[in-house]
Amino acid sequence: MPASRLRLRFSAAFALVLGVILALFVTAGVFQQWRASRRRLDERLVALAVAIDHALAQELAEHAASTLPVAAGSVVRRWPHEEDGFAVLDSTARPIAVRDPRGLATRALDARRVAAADRFDLPRDGDDGRAVQRRVVLASARASAERATVLVFDSSEDIERDIETLSAELLIAVPLLILLALAGGYVLSGRALRPMGRLGDAIDAIPPDDLSARLVMPARRDEVSALAERVNTLLERVEAARLRHQRFVREAAHQIRTPLTLVLGEAEYALGSVQATPGEADRALARVHVAAEQMRRRVDELMLFAEAESGTAFERADDVELDELAFECTDLMRRRAGALGRHLALGDLEPVTVRGNAALLREALLELLENALRHGGAAAPVTVATEIRAGEAHLFVRSARPPDGGAAKPGAGLGLPILDWIAAGHGGRYVGTIEGERFEARIVIPLPEPTGAATDPAPTAPGARGDRPPSHA
Repeated sequence: MPASRLRLRFSAAFALVLGVILALFVTAGVFQQWRASRRRLDERLVALAVAIDHALAQELAEHAASTLPVAAGSVVRRWPHEEDGFAVLDSTARPIAVRDPRGLATRALDARRVAAADRFDLPRDGDDGRAVQRRVVLASARASAERATVLVFDSSEDIERDIETLSAELLIAVPLLILLALAGGYVLSGRALRPMGRLGDAIDAIPPDDLSARLVMPARRDEVSALAERVNTLLERVEAARLRHQRFVREAAHQIRTPLTLVLGEAEYALGSVQATPGEADRALARVHVAAEQMRRRVDELMLFAEAESGTAFERADDVELDELAFECTDLMRRRAGALGRHLALGDLEPVTVRGNAALLREALLELLENALRHGGAAAPVTVATEIRAGEAHLFVRSARPPDGGAAKPGAGLGLPILDWIAAGHGGRYVGTIEGERFEARIVIPLPEPTGAATDPAPTAPGARGDRPPSHA
């Protein structure tokens, strides 16, 4: 089985983090070990300086006629530890006795002349070394008090070798640990990703034609359960989209079937009638033309319906005068109203301008007028009006309720989704209300907040925009 790239990335990240932590830990450990070794060396040198001070004092006390140089020489000769190096300096910093088993005395004396502290490193000219000086006051029978300095020194090469050995061992151990971390991380990530594999198998098991299936939610609430929940949400959206698609296809077939059947029937009749007169052919062509116009309108409505169902956003780049739009659409629908034996009227057209999509608002108003003319009652004309109410623009069509008491509003077909989509795209809403024997269908669009001081509109002459009296078409 090929290696999993995801598991390799996980294990590499784990090994990288472990390597950084180990590097910091090793650096801190080596530095701490070096400091501890130097501290122990300094403590040993200080203890050695104290011991030499006591030896000098005892030598002077036991030999009353002894002098400091004689006592220092005696201490050097009789000192029991051959590896210890030290020097005794008189008050003028002149060495009067030196014990130097490792050849560090000259460097120690040179370093002492420039040292600012009692503990200092030797100049790097050979083995690394460390020195400690102790100033003492010694009394003898021949001199009441005599100042001297005890300078002890030793090589720190043992410390350096220990640090180098430790560093070398760690440099070997750390890469091995990183390799082990890579292998362990690969194995552990496989176990951690096992629920994801089971989730993937469950997704693969969902039939393509059964989008109602859902994943079983794990008992524990973790990242896997959150992912399963998101997949279920995605399946719900896909199922809803498929249902919308099926509804659109059924609606399209239903809307186009009637005019298409009429076209085919008229064409077959005209082609199959060998004794058809020119007048009958003209009438057949006229009916075909009407059916074709109806089919074209249905295709346009279906395109709008598809965009409405998908929630496609549209541009609102036009300054639309709703009162002018009402006047224009009423004039366009005049012949349609006459063909249906209905009347159109203009109500109060309050001047109002909105920012929107002029073509879609025109389509929405034409849909409202078509619906009112086809389904509304004949007791009153179909009236179009505009008004401003509570900071919102209202474009509405009023009609009488049909004799059967139903509401003259778009049903579950194309009209209502289109109107809802157009109104929502303008930040507004579609509202259908029944008041007694009257039905009103409104498109409500919020107006922008005024940016300047409100001013009274200039008066307009009778018959100008906004002062059209109600008229019938």
